[in-house]
Amino acid sequence: MNTKPNILIVYKCLGYPLRTTIDEHLYSFFRYAKANCFYLKLDPRNKKGFQQKDVPAYLQKIDFDIILFHYGFMSSRWAGKEYYLRTLNQVLSLKNSKAVKAVLPQDEYMGTESIVHFINEMKIDVVFSVSPESEWPLLYDGVDFEKVKFHKVLTGYLDDKGVHTINRFLKSTQKDIDIGYRARNLP
Repeated sequence: MNTKPNILIVYKCLGYPLRTTIDEHLYSFFRYAKANCFYLKLDPRNKKGFQQKDVPAYLQKIDFDIILFHYGFMSSRWAGKEYYLRTLNQVLSLKNSKAVKAVLPQDEYMGTESIVHFINEMKIDVVFSVSPESEWPLLYDGVDFEKVKFHKVLTGYLDDKGVHTINRFLKSTQKDIDIGYRARNLP
């Protein structure tokens, strides 16, 4: 008897090859969770330009314990309302799943009305937010905080392979800067 939980990770095309930080984050569930991980890559256009209609039938036959909407999926909101709605329509068949549904929105300074809409429309149970807890009521106005649980997370994590690569790099070079940070110039 299989006692490992089934997790569905839903993501959107993030370009190829994936940046190391995205690869490490996206596949960390497969690498570290003691679970059966299934990945569903969606894009509102297939190779011929037609909209992918729905979650494949074979995935709908699996009883998932957790459905996680990765930040790559949630980035659809950046392309405008029409693109976001097409992306949302692709996963509506998961709306009434008995699985715990969670979302990793990231970049919560932008397009929060779409995030709130997604949380409410898809009956999301858990939000993993990178924003300060003090900002959640403002960012997520319209979400029922009695029904939806919020947890503070970081934007990314290093896996063992990444740490090994960084340590190897540090031994082979000398730098004047010990810690750096890359960010956008935001208001």
